Amino acid sequence: MRMNSAMLKELARSMNVEYVDLNRISVNKRAVPALTADVALKYKVFPFDMDENYLYLAMTNPDDIFTIDEIKVFTQKEIKPFLADESLIEKAICTYYRQREQDIRKADVAAQPRQTSAETYGVKEKRKPEEDAIKEKSPQEERINHEDIRKTEIFAAGDMDTESMIKKIILSGLKIENVVDVHIDTLNRNIIVTLSLYY
Repeated sequence: MRMNSAMLKELARSMNVEYVDLNRISVNKRAVPALTADVALKYKVFPFDMDENYLYLAMTNPDDIFTIDEIKVFTQKEIKPFLADESLIEKAICTYYRQREQDIRKADVAAQPRQTSAETYGVKEKRKPEEDAIKEKSPQEERINHEDIRKTEIFAAGDMDTESMIKKIILSGLKIENVVDVHIDTLNRNIIVTLSLYY
């Protein structure tokens, strides 16, 4: 037999707790996220209000110390239990958690960057010339860079002793950024140093 509000009030009085009619109160929406919908459904509870220290919890069984302790650990708040109609708890869970999910989806959509009209229709927008210049090096620039590097790679073997040659090779590699490997070859009386760069 379903209990009416008068019977529930009397039962709450006998349990030494307060009765809450979820149809007649204003729910504090900040309290709802204190529990997930799964937890609320599992324990048949609904968080309808909260303050700095307490979470106000509508319950079908406010004497359930185990549930209260579990939720206390989960929320890190003291729990003030209230007796409530089970059907109204289920209704509140469905109403407020569904509304919360909708609010989260709206917030996610609002946070996404808006597409330009060209992106919407799959058309690639033309970039400004200066943007291309910043993002990509021209073939001429690449060629100049490689020529500059090659000038530091060839050393005449007869110009200095072996120790000085090795020092010069190492120092030349250190002057160039992003060097990850040094390879040394000989050609006639020249030493050719190949520097592997990481871009």
